[in-house]
Parts: sequence; C-alpha cells; structure tokens
Amino acid sequence: MPYAIKANGFFRSVDADMELDVDETLFDVFPDWLVVMMDSQIADSENLLRESEWKIKELSDISRQLEAIEESESGESPPDLLPGTRKQWLRYRGQVSNWKEGAQSFPDIAQRPVRPS
Repeated sequence: MPYAIKANGFFRSVDADMELDVDETLFDVFPDWLVVMMDSQIADSENLLRESEWKIKELSDISRQLEAIEESESGESPPDLLPGTRKQWLRYRGQVSNWKEGAQSFPDIAQRPVRPS
C-alpha cells in the first residue's frame, strides 16, 4: 500500500486515484526513517509521562514531609519523618514544581531535583 508522507512525519495511505498534497512525497513502502521518527516520539512521550507521574508522587511526599516536620515541632516524632529542614523541603518543592517540559535537562532522570538529606 503506498503512502503519502510529509517531512514532519504525517502520513496517510493513498491509492492510484488520490492526488498528493504539494508537501507530500509518495512512498511505496513505509520508510525506515519514519519508523525511527515514530519510535523516538513514542520514547519521548513515555519519558514525559514517567516524569509527570514521578512529579505528582514527589509533590505528595513533600507535602507529607512538611506535615511531619510540623508534627515534630509540636513534640510528636512521626515515624515517616525524613532528614531535612522545612526550608530545604520548601526549596525542593519549588525545584520539583519546576521540573517540567522546558526545564534544563528535563526529562533526564539523572538530572531530577534531589531530596534533602
């Protein structure tokens, strides 16, 4: 089945009766470069989803740590209290909130903000 493909990767199947748009090229088979482009887009989407899920969980954990710090300040020592001061957790919350598309090194896991220690 032939395909009409644009340089941006948009494609459609065509038959002999169909005309190509000005910016389309006819291919008899699906080209390898388009498969690579689509695989890359899928990987990018998966990375964005992974980081979005991490961010949601991390913001929830940060919220709990700020609550745990308040509890410890009132004399109760919660078992889930992690190291770090209130100021460090607030700074970390800002870094996590800004960890999104457009941020430097996003979505590289190795460059994620680091929890207070």
